[in-house]
Amino acid sequence: TDFQLNISTGQVRSIFLNDDALNVAVFANIGVTATTVTNPAFQHIGEWYEYYTGDTLFVTSGLPTSFTLAPGGYRLYLDKHVPLPPGVIFSANEEPLGALGFFEVLPNPVSNVVVANFTLLEGSDIHFQIVDVTGKVIENQNFENLPAGVQQFQIESGHWQPGIYFAVLRDSKGGVLVKKLIKM
Repeated sequence: TDFQLNISTGQVRSIFLNDDALNVAVFANIGVTATTVTNPAFQHIGEWYEYYTGDTLFVTSGLPTSFTLAPGGYRLYLDKHVPLPPGVIFSANEEPLGALGFFEVLPNPVSNVVVANFTLLEGSDIHFQIVDVTGKVIENQNFENLPAGVQQFQIESGHWQPGIYFAVLRDSKGGVLVKKLIKM
């Protein structure tokens, strides 16, 4: 019941949850450009732990604290180290999934054309979607019987509204890879 919200103005939004047992500070960049969060209003000085990575941030009195958030990026800080639940692995390194070995979309931020590059470890049907942040499907394409190896296709994006989108690539083996896109 003890919380503060900063969700009405600015590119960075924050939520603070306060309790004697655990304090939580969430910072999110809702903009389409990177931004530096300077002197965030953590609930107290001391060590804070980024939940997903376990990285430690030292908040001290009199010394500035700052960190950079990518477009659409966020950080979830706790004032006590809490391990991820069993079976949940956070990794910045993408691991092959199903028939999918690699996936990228260029350029990012998006201009008028998006190029999707991906690698299939084995032949597969592919389903590709562009989804906006509300879950609305903007683009939807199917490719059948693609062989193993490097693949590429282009999508017109000039009609998209500025904002954050997700490119979703699914194979017929159950693999799914998602990339975040920014449309300027």
